[in-house]
Amino acid sequence: MALEFMRKKGEDLTEYLIRLYENREKYGLSNQEVADLLNREEDVNYDESKWRKEFQAWKNRFEEYVSKSFHNADEYNQNILDKYELLRIEAKKQEIRYKDQKNEYTKLIRNSARFETLRDVLREEVQSLPTNYSLNPIVSDEENEIVLLISDWHVGSQHHGSYNTYNLEVFEERLDTLIKKIHLYLDKTPTNKIHIANLGDMVSGLLHQTNRIEANTHVINQVKIASESIAKLVSSVADRVENVEYYSVFGNHSRVSADKAAISANDESFEKLIHWFLELRLAEYNNINMHMEQDGFIESKVCGETVIYAHGDFDKRGNVTKLGAILKKHISMVFLGHTHNSFTEQQYSTKLIVNPSLMGADLYSTQGRFGNQVAQTIINVCVTPEGIDEEVKVLNL
Repeated sequence: MALEFMRKKGEDLTEYLIRLYENREKYGLSNQEVADLLNREEDVNYDESKWRKEFQAWKNRFEEYVSKSFHNADEYNQNILDKYELLRIEAKKQEIRYKDQKNEYTKLIRNSARFETLRDVLREEVQSLPTNYSLNPIVSDEENEIVLLISDWHVGSQHHGSYNTYNLEVFEERLDTLIKKIHLYLDKTPTNKIHIANLGDMVSGLLHQTNRIEANTHVINQVKIASESIAKLVSSVADRVENVEYYSVFGNHSRVSADKAAISANDESFEKLIHWFLELRLAEYNNINMHMEQDGFIESKVCGETVIYAHGDFDKRGNVTKLGAILKKHISMVFLGHTHNSFTEQQYSTKLIVNPSLMGADLYSTQGRFGNQVAQTIINVCVTPEGIDEEVKVLNL
């Protein structure tokens, strides 16, 4: 009880003065004792009348405010009670927010632990696979560079509609056709350097309810099949081209959790597992350099020009020029996937090239009236005396 009159933590001098005088009798303090406490806090030696008059002035102003703002004391007291109730409600909301944050953190730890387990399982799977790749790339003296865009394979999806049929068997047929067409293109357009950009959504994943309805294989099997299929494509190109740059960008279908609020889109992605698989699977290839996204996109160089690889869910057509402003540099080309339809567009000095899908139309894209083109894209970039030329070819499948 003797310590009640001491200054509380976070209490400013005016609050302390008011509390002391309003509770002086309760605390058993004289006016002089109150003055002594205040003088000690401020390290001064004022007369007790100075502090008492200051309190009286505050009290007069307060009573004037109450008389002007409220009809009577009961109304004022009710106002004070309402404020305390609001404070209590806010405190309760803060408590709930804290509990929610704690729960989300627990989910994050749980998801991360499961993700690390999946990575270990995948490593064992890779080590058990046979290696039958040759390691004799063809050397060329051409100065051009080629960009190959692969995206939106949605391995594991199964769809039977009026405009498209897609399942694992169809996927494998289209993949074989794609590889053959890439080889034919490289035979006609030799190069010393190729950039293979995986722009994401290579597995069906967990994103939409229709994915769960249409999926015909477990998501981990999706990862294994997609990974080995990409390895097959990349290795066949690495056998023909001396320098291969491979880029991994993560799509919106590959989140570990289907709940967007549970984990950030690019935090723990199944497509990270694909990238790790490829690093292990293609480790014997000295002519393959691998790059994995960190910020939702990858910045790189093609023939000395700055380019951007991204999935496309964050970079709508109207947003492309913003990338240059964010990076504070000129972007020559931006490569996107996501929309399942190909197009090329010049935006000021930046060329936008969007890659279609290997899957084509499914229930979600048909109902949403999105793209349905079955193709992938290859671009030949040449240095000429007048500057950079790009020849865009869509490989229809």
